[in-house]
Amino acid sequence: MNVLIIGAGFTGQQLARRLISSGHDVTVVDDDADAVGYASNRLDAQVVLGNATDLNLLEEAGLAKAKAVVTLTESDEVNMMICSLVSSLYPKILTIARVRNPSYYNNTVRFLQDGRSPYGITRMVHPDKEAADAVLLAIEHGAQASSIDFNDSDYVLTTIQIEENSALSGMKVCDMHTVAPKNFLLAFIQSGDKSFLPTGNTVINCGDVVAVLSEKDDAAKFLSLAGSMKSVIHNVLIIGANKIGADIIHSLGTEKKLNFFSRLLQRKRSSPKKFVIVEEDKALIKQLSEQFSANTDLQFFNADITDETFVEEEHLADFDLVIAATTNYEQNIVTAAYLKSLGVKKAICLVAAGRYMTIARKIGIDVPIPVRDTVVDCIMSHLSGHNVKEIHTLFDGQQEVIELQLDEKSPFVGKSLKEIGTNGEFLVLMIHNGEKYEIARGDSVLNPGARLILMVDSEDSKKILAQFGK
Repeated sequence: MNVLIIGAGFTGQQLARRLISSGHDVTVVDDDADAVGYASNRLDAQVVLGNATDLNLLEEAGLAKAKAVVTLTESDEVNMMICSLVSSLYPKILTIARVRNPSYYNNTVRFLQDGRSPYGITRMVHPDKEAADAVLLAIEHGAQASSIDFNDSDYVLTTIQIEENSALSGMKVCDMHTVAPKNFLLAFIQSGDKSFLPTGNTVINCGDVVAVLSEKDDAAKFLSLAGSMKSVIHNVLIIGANKIGADIIHSLGTEKKLNFFSRLLQRKRSSPKKFVIVEEDKALIKQLSEQFSANTDLQFFNADITDETFVEEEHLADFDLVIAATTNYEQNIVTAAYLKSLGVKKAICLVAAGRYMTIARKIGIDVPIPVRDTVVDCIMSHLSGHNVKEIHTLFDGQQEVIELQLDEKSPFVGKSLKEIGTNGEFLVLMIHNGEKYEIARGDSVLNPGARLILMVDSEDSKKILAQFGK
């Protein structure tokens, strides 16, 4: 597939690498000479210098042969304009625009027709909303580990680090059933820089990071087995009043979007009772405080979070959870680690990409969320074929969790997993054969149109998807 990416920034390059590794032909366009030079030296792709709003330039870059155009410039309006232009002249091309302004997203949800937004764009990707949703999911599971939730499913895939006091440390995978809840699947293990499919004889060691699929109500049990201390979240400190911070505050403080409080109560956890928001930008904090002026549970401070006097005066070290949600990702890591060292129980922070997650975990951050990986995962989900519903990456991008629908012409239809399985190549986590998702077993049979959750090595994902897709 030929893909045209507009924008050679970090996200554009990351998306290009993922597409190239999957065997796609990629062309990148940017009007910044430095960005073009940087990308040209690092990507096995055609990189074009020029203004992507110029249709002639796009056509010279191969627009007519493209199956998809993805716009990732810093301007929402430019991204949307380019996609609309392409869509009007080449309606069969898939157009994906990165858009941060929530009003555009609201319009899309309200007026979505025939799979396209009112702007003529096939899909909009909203990085701030994706990041905020990831933070809220982490809080819902106790801010103790990264989690992937699946729609229409009672299960969650939780990424957990094995601590020194873990009951699982030194245990073989085949013996986990002696201490773990009945219905679970150990999907993957990351040990050092390597991640792999475990066998029954694999030994779980202190410091390993494991991906466990379990029923949502059992996730806390696995966290306890891994050595994570359970903590009740009453007081939340949010650093950053940008769009991501505002979305988090809106969901936590008003119950409008995710009905967060009722969902927490259903899981028998106490809901947050006090929120403090800290932001250096005076205009941002003023705007947000006015927006939530009726909510007495929220306190807003125009301050520098690195000011030790401010931290001490407001007793911020006594908080149960800190969420570092600024757009300065390096500062998020430092700030979250600093506050945890002072006594804050749990820390969630936004980081740039998956490669920072290991660093963040090693310095005590409970849930690092890779913003740009989240955006790329969302885009890849749209580019990977009609049968692919969602893609999530784990372990610094080494593995992919893929939700797909089995093509009726797939050679796997009618066969059991033990008939199609190849040791170490892929793992079917769950199967939905018409009623609900269930953990896959060796004798599970793949029916036409079944929905599957797979875990595969990222380098093999294209080959595996082809096998399941046709």
